[in-house]
Amino acid sequence: ACGFITYLDPKLAACTVFVHDGGIVLLKRAVAPEKGKWVFPGGFVNRGEPVPAAAIRETREEVNMKVGLTGILDVYSFPGEPTAVVVYAAHVLSGKLEARDEAAEARPFPPEALPWDQLGFESTRSALRDYLRRFFPRVRPPGGVLPATRTPRPPAGHRRRRCPAPSRAGCGRAWPSRLIPGTH
Repeated sequence: ACGFITYLDPKLAACTVFVHDGGIVLLKRAVAPEKGKWVFPGGFVNRGEPVPAAAIRETREEVNMKVGLTGILDVYSFPGEPTAVVVYAAHVLSGKLEARDEAAEARPFPPEALPWDQLGFESTRSALRDYLRRFFPRVRPPGGVLPATRTPRPPAGHRRRRCPAPSRAGCGRAWPSRLIPGTH
């Protein structure tokens, strides 16, 4: 053996979720995998390309919208899947929504009317659930319940404090002080 080692590293994709004309913009894929399924704009990060720039570029290439990034929604990866997906919440700066590149169709869906049974990729479903939870807390996906975000349990006997800021979302609940240092 020559000693050469090959690493099968994951691919990295960058995507955006944003609202335009009152709905969350999705595109119907025109290519495999998941051809004919709805996803949000995004694609692979090029070698040496900053991840946020890739998310902006892919959104422009796929749906002709120039977006600004609000922040990272989350990073999604699943056992056995070769792609890790960075999803950004975004806002529209300019452009006219249209299907381009690998999209057969692009359109906004009202948050309460997302095509859950026609979504491609587990990352799409997971990120849309997270986006709804954060930006549209009254909208529920099929089944009526958003999966709860898991908060690690503190060790037995750990002292908990109540959040003193009633204007913050979720306040009034007890939070383990070690999970939110310096915020309360």
